[in-house]
Amino acid sequence: MTFAGLVTKLEGSLAEGVFYVQVGLGTPSNQHATLIVDTASWMTILTCTGCKGCGKHIDPYFDPLKSKSASWTTCGALCPSQCVMGQCSFRERYLEGSSLGGRWLRDRVHFFSERQANANQNLTVNLACASTETGLFSSQKQSGILGLAPGTEAKPTLIYQLFKTWEKRGLGMHAKSFSLCLKSAGGGRLLFGLSQSKNSPQTAWVSMKSTGPR
Repeated sequence: MTFAGLVTKLEGSLAEGVFYVQVGLGTPSNQHATLIVDTASWMTILTCTGCKGCGKHIDPYFDPLKSKSASWTTCGALCPSQCVMGQCSFRERYLEGSSLGGRWLRDRVHFFSERQANANQNLTVNLACASTETGLFSSQKQSGILGLAPGTEAKPTLIYQLFKTWEKRGLGMHAKSFSLCLKSAGGGRLLFGLSQSKNSPQTAWVSMKSTGPR
């Protein structure tokens, strides 16, 4: 048996057009966000309190003031986007015309694992805290996006930050694996890390070719 990794449940279906996952946020992790998994997005974005023109979503807006571990990202080398009026800010536009805008912060994300609780379920990452949303984002029931694109130092995606964290914990190459298992009838699993031998006949593996976020 190799590194146990993390397995969390996916909701949604091909009929809905999206698959999504619920995560816990902050400290304590009693605030939740329901995020659409998107392998083409480099940002993990969630709707926050004070959001203007934002719709009604499954979960209440995330309130950073209620999290003991939340901290706003400062301008400078740690800011992954641009600084506007002294704040590390972002504005992301999508092909169909929707957009999200707001500020960057760092906080804990808690994945609800199908396995016994372990430290690998929790991760402190960069999160994009949306204060405006337009188009489809204001009408969808999910409260944001879980960006699963490959990352770089300049654009540290959630996967990039997760792998870096596990590398610092000495978990090695077995931790650097990512999989989406989607059921045709709906639902599925999101997996980080190898949970069994790569030669196991139970799992079909393909290599992930990375050219960085797009």
